[in-house]
Amino acid sequence: MTESAFRHRGLRVVVDTTEKAEFDIRGYQIGTAMMERIAGRLCAVVFSPEDRVVGDVRVRLLEGYDIIFFVARDRDVIVVTIGGVRVPDKAKPTEGILKSLGLAAILKGASGV
Repeated sequence: MTESAFRHRGLRVVVDTTEKAEFDIRGYQIGTAMMERIAGRLCAVVFSPEDRVVGDVRVRLLEGYDIIFFVARDRDVIVVTIGGVRVPDKAKPTEGILKSLGLAAILKGASGV
């Protein structure tokens, strides 16, 4: 019998939000149903070729909003943490703002610290 190259299979994916993200969600008056759809899509496709990536932070257009998030692991769970929500602006793209802030500010803002 051959040994599998897999350590874990079928890891569960969950979505968390930071206080900053919750502030944005309330500010944009995004309802629970829409947030559930966003979370469902993030769980279904954790990494997408559509993501715009700045360091460890990802930006994905979902439901008409730029969702700013990062992905980590907590034991046997993949955690997608939404750090912010922003209305897309072609004149000031979210990833451009993240790049101009620098890595420290990106991680601080995305983690809600």
